[in-house]
Amino acid sequence: MIHLSHPPKFWIGVTEVIGRPDLQTDPRTKDRHARSKNFDMIHEIFSKAVQSAPREHWLKLLEEKDVPCAPINNFAEVFEDPQVKYLDRLVKVTDPEFGTFQLVRNGVNLSETPVEIGLRPPKLGEHTTETLRALGYGNAEIEDLRQRKAI
Repeated sequence: MIHLSHPPKFWIGVTEVIGRPDLQTDPRTKDRHARSKNFDMIHEIFSKAVQSAPREHWLKLLEEKDVPCAPINNFAEVFEDPQVKYLDRLVKVTDPEFGTFQLVRNGVNLSETPVEIGLRPPKLGEHTTETLRALGYGNAEIEDLRQRKAI
């Protein structure tokens, strides 16, 4: 999870939540500048503390102390999120070579001109020749790049 603890109110809240109010007066962590200089130490302290309980436990406690925070979701959690489901972010694409798989839709919903995904992502190097030609490379230059295993 991430948290914002730069303003004193939030720093006080987060230190109380993790059971380390001593960090409020510790010279290494008492102000924003000191915390910046001692980030690695703080990271270690916080990492150890939050491993003692599930993420939801910490989010609830931080919210109760009015500390802005949010979970960092893994892919499965992202696509189970009610808002992501509501926005219909996943699309199934069928390809003769790879079968059916899911891709993430464009992040913009346009009612008049909806964005469609009709093709699978290109394979590595699939459009190299076309791209190089568009950049002004000639056939001989492209072949030379291939011979030198640059592409």
